[in-house]
Amino acid sequence: MLAVPMVVSFRRTSTRVFQSGESDDQRTDQALQIYASEHNDKPFLLQHIWRVVRHERKWSAYVKKLNKEKDSGATRANVVSAEDFSPKERPIGHKKAKDERNGKRKAPEAISAIGEKLDKFIEASTKAEKITEAQESLANKKLEVAKLNHKVAQEQTKGKMLDLYKDLLCGSTSDLSEEAKAERSKALECMRLALFANPN
Repeated sequence: MLAVPMVVSFRRTSTRVFQSGESDDQRTDQALQIYASEHNDKPFLLQHIWRVVRHERKWSAYVKKLNKEKDSGATRANVVSAEDFSPKERPIGHKKAKDERNGKRKAPEAISAIGEKLDKFIEASTKAEKITEAQESLANKKLEVAKLNHKVAQEQTKGKMLDLYKDLLCGSTSDLSEEAKAERSKALECMRLALFANPN
């Protein structure tokens, strides 16, 4: 980028000796020849940058600034700095200036916005924790209810089985065949084991 201002100065030199009928491309070629002659026949390698920036407003402003400095006799290195292209800080608005003057200035908007977002985040986190605790409590209660329902169902099944065992035990066997009596005794034995066996 250091050599780009040199091309500008070469172009300025070639425009001062402007000949009738010369195009912009011809003047650029003359500037490139001048650059090569002053730099041991090395070609100018940043022409692609020159083609991009030559019609930009910031570049034109920079070239005008260089021309003024050169005309006023000030010596300045041909270095492009970020400060030359950075826009100036905008002045504060009318309302903001009025609030500052009257002492009503609020906290900077960015800080207050971050504070609000942080408060919302903390509130949402607290709600999420409470919801998680409520869900865990509800799950534990559902598990307890399921265990109780299972015990009740077991007791009901055991009660029905006991009633059936009593009916079979007390029922008459006179009109049963030998096969039916054998089946009855097997059923009674199975029920007795299921009802009265040790749970250990």
